[in-house]
Amino acid sequence: MFVRRSRRFSTLMIALFSVFILSIVLVMSLFGYEFSYRRLTERTVEDNTAILAEAADNLGRYIVNIKAVSALIDRDRDIRSYLENPDGENAGVQRARFSAFLNYLPQIEPAIVSVFIFDSSGHVVYAPSTLQLKPGYDITGDAWYEALAGDRTSQPHLIGTTVRTMTRNENPWVISVARNILNSRTGEIIGRQLVELDYGVIDQILSDISPGGNGYVFILDEDERMIYHPQLQLINFGIKHENTRAALEAEDAAFLEQDGKLYNMVPIPDTTYTLVGVTYLAALESLSRQMILLYLLLALVMGLLAFIGSVELARYISRPLARLESAANAFAAGGLDPAFDGRGTVETENVAAALSAMIERITELMQQAVRDQEQIRVSEIRALQAQINPHFLYNTLDSIVWMAEADGSENIKRMAVALAAYFRTVLSSGSDLITLREELEHAESYMTIQKMRYENLDYTIEADEEVLGMYLPKLLVQPLVENAIYHGIRSRGSGRIDVRAGLEGGDLVITVADNGRGMRPQELRDVYKERPPVPGSGGIGLRNVRERMELYYGPGRGPEIESVFRVGTTVRLRIPGNGDAAAP
Repeated sequence: MFVRRSRRFSTLMIALFSVFILSIVLVMSLFGYEFSYRRLTERTVEDNTAILAEAADNLGRYIVNIKAVSALIDRDRDIRSYLENPDGENAGVQRARFSAFLNYLPQIEPAIVSVFIFDSSGHVVYAPSTLQLKPGYDITGDAWYEALAGDRTSQPHLIGTTVRTMTRNENPWVISVARNILNSRTGEIIGRQLVELDYGVIDQILSDISPGGNGYVFILDEDERMIYHPQLQLINFGIKHENTRAALEAEDAAFLEQDGKLYNMVPIPDTTYTLVGVTYLAALESLSRQMILLYLLLALVMGLLAFIGSVELARYISRPLARLESAANAFAAGGLDPAFDGRGTVETENVAAALSAMIERITELMQQAVRDQEQIRVSEIRALQAQINPHFLYNTLDSIVWMAEADGSENIKRMAVALAAYFRTVLSSGSDLITLREELEHAESYMTIQKMRYENLDYTIEADEEVLGMYLPKLLVQPLVENAIYHGIRSRGSGRIDVRAGLEGGDLVITVADNGRGMRPQELRDVYKERPPVPGSGGIGLRNVRERMELYYGPGRGPEIESVFRVGTTVRLRIPGNGDAAAP
């Protein structure tokens, strides 16, 4: 059978608090990691875009300058005139002038490696004097010439990185700008120009750009052709691959999980080209792993701090609870000392105060119970001392009644009958509770006897029918009537006593009123004080009635007294409503 084991409050608190805090830290760490990783990615895109935008601006200005040089060559009149009429009488002068001009261009723009002019048939019209062209070389297969095929305008074309192949002595990597030269009058193509740019200039502009710390950049045109790439040879040989279509189709950034790359795209101003930055996702993943380790370390530290804090908090709370436990155990063992140490939190101090008050109250109740038992014992002793042999008393009274009847003494007979009825209630054994009907009959027997002593004594007894069957402790009304006669009526020689019983708010209320002497305020205040018995008074007294009512019904249930000197006294008894259910 499974037995549930109890746990200490401190143990439960430490465990639950630690698990709770650790769970919060772990959840916050996971959310923090996701947020940080997402923000890291967004920040990488933002930073890359800013860097690429600056590089694109520099490239744009560089390309615009080169295109301006190409436009300057296109507008040269000597070149146009020579190409329109190479056999003219001024052709030699024209060729000498534009050759000098073209030889001077690399000095104006150091990025220019060389300039070539071809006629419409593809023959060289101008080439730098330092270069030797290959005999019979067909330029129609070069990339720059193919780019101009089908173009009947003079728009410049930026040709991607290529190796010059038309010369014998030098074959550098270059980036070219090519354009058609048109007849200014007819618009026919009369020649072509090729301006070769130093590959190293663009490489110098872009070489310092490394997105993500170890990335690189490349340039694409609108037809996905590679204008520039730091590893162009590997791409040309198919060793390296770039997903150029995904880069062009994306608006600003593309995550290529399968390639493990992040592409950032920025258009180059005043061109149709796109500058693409490549960041390896492995770099971001490395940073994310570092963040995971950092968050795990943070979670462990926070968990340790939470454990230490929960231990201290548990001690702070459990110590006063332990003191309360010790006080409760001492109380259970009989040590009723309410002055125990209850310091701690507000809640524990409140509980300690309540426990201390409870101990004080229980102590008072126990002492009260002891006093009540002692009072009952004394009352029982007094009752035993007051007992006489009821059979002898009843037989004697019956003899008096018989003798009075034989002699014709009606008053003696009535007094003997009333006295017998009186003692029958006083000396009756059994339950201490009797009905209101029996209590009022006993009071009437007493007043019948007293009326024979005091002829000027009048009395009335009235009770509602529904209350006659209610139970109450016996001998409550007769002592009040006796008190009214001896302390109220007797001193004046005459008077009236009215006894009334009825229901008020569910309680039985009995009123004994007299028009006797009454009491002064000081006498009313001292009415319950202990006094030596008055010879001949014969009454149990108000104090006896109060004590017995408080024993039956609790404190504060004694007689309610109203008295006015030389007017009279009214005493009320309020018996809690019990109906027939209180019958013994």
